Amino acid sequence: MLTIKIRRPDGSEWVEEVSSVSLNTLKQSPTGRPSVSMFRHGKEPLCIDIFEGMVYVMNENGSTVANYDLGCPPVRWPETSEPDPSSE
Repeated sequence: MLTIKIRRPDGSEWVEEVSSVSLNTLKQSPTGRPSVSMFRHGKEPLCIDIFEGMVYVMNENGSTVANYDLGCPPVRWPETSEPDPSSE
């Protein structure tokens, strides 16, 4: 088993025991951004894709065997119905 620690851009953290971890490159990702997929098999199956933050993967001895910096999501500005004054 592996332990995965996710540190999100807002500073929160999440630790989970998983069976396997895979990195999805830009070409494999439906979002156009890299992601990490984690899986757990057995009594409580789990499959989660992580798209942001820092992901650390530790082995049974607690040693970090991989880490992935997925960064922060792109900023999306809210749509506005008001005209842009600079375009007039």
